[in-house]
Amino acid sequence: MNMQQYIGKLFSSISSISCTDADGGILEPQQAVDCCSELFIKYRDNKGKIMVVGNGGSAAIASHTAVDYMKNGGMYALCFNEAALLTCFANDYGFEHVFSGPLSKYATDIDTLIAISSSGQSKNILNAVNEARSKGSSVVTLSGFSEDNPLRKKGDINIYVPSSEYGFVELSHQIFLHMVLDLIMVSENEKKWKPLYLC
Repeated sequence: MNMQQYIGKLFSSISSISCTDADGGILEPQQAVDCCSELFIKYRDNKGKIMVVGNGGSAAIASHTAVDYMKNGGMYALCFNEAALLTCFANDYGFEHVFSGPLSKYATDIDTLIAISSSGQSKNILNAVNEARSKGSSVVTLSGFSEDNPLRKKGDINIYVPSSEYGFVELSHQIFLHMVLDLIMVSENEKKWKPLYLC
């Protein structure tokens, strides 16, 4: 594979993103972007939090997203990747609870959880979603690999990348989250936030 072929595969992955709502109904990609944007803006304006979780490469995406949404989007955004926090909950409750544990203390009904998992099967991510749900938080999921992965069925908005290659799934997740924030910033800077779809 050369560079052009790689870029072509990445473009194909991004272009093939599938988006669904909580009931499994199909959302057009622009509709999913608008719904995420409205959700994040609403909770920002109501002093809610955006909490982001992921493992490995997805943890790096979670950190990047939290920083960008806080610094550039003016949102109260955070992730739970600090080593002492992770090892505390892993040691005391097991690795499957490294995110659900902190969420039990932080999540409220005016918050949103962004749950990122390439496979959509990571137990600690699924537990995080369940905990956020129990607190009344909204959930946005980003997954890949199998189209029937369990994470894809758990969000209010679900972003799925139809690829089994980690690099293309992770890059597509990062681009989607960056795109949502960039479009919010452009729209607000131009003082004409008018989503194409109302959610």
